Amino acid sequence: MAANGINFTNPYSTTPVCVPARRELMTGVGPRTHGDRSFSDGLPMPDLPTLAHTFRDAGYQTYAVGKLHVYPQRDRIGFDDVMFNEEGRHQLGLAADDYEHFLSEQGLYGLKLAHAMGNNDYNVRPWHLPESCHPTNWTAREMSRAIARRDPTRPAF
Repeated sequence: MAANGINFTNPYSTTPVCVPARRELMTGVGPRTHGDRSFSDGLPMPDLPTLAHTFRDAGYQTYAVGKLHVYPQRDRIGFDDVMFNEEGRHQLGLAADDYEHFLSEQGLYGLKLAHAMGNNDYNVRPWHLPESCHPTNWTAREMSRAIARRDPTRPAF
């Protein structure tokens, strides 16, 4: 893959923390411009074009599945559609995300954190729900569905 593209031998992030790093990846600007130097998960995305806007405006279908950690929660930041797994963040008054709706449909509402571990812990323990309900499997399944549903006559991002 590297032979056909660009190989970054010394990559780094000026904000290697969750939400600020996502802002940097999506906007292409550093914390001085995007406004988040530490972890301000209740800060709206700055009024800047995002990577998703750029691809969408170039005619691509844009779709995201998983954790964007944007605020407000349903801000698509340029994606045509998004399926969120926000790992709760109910402290911000956010509604249930798409992953939580999925668990509810499986009869598992409220159990995603029943393993008693925090979202950012490095502890290890077996997954407590059926393997098909693991967030990684949910994300892969939902993105596979998005890819299968896309318009094959247009490029996708």
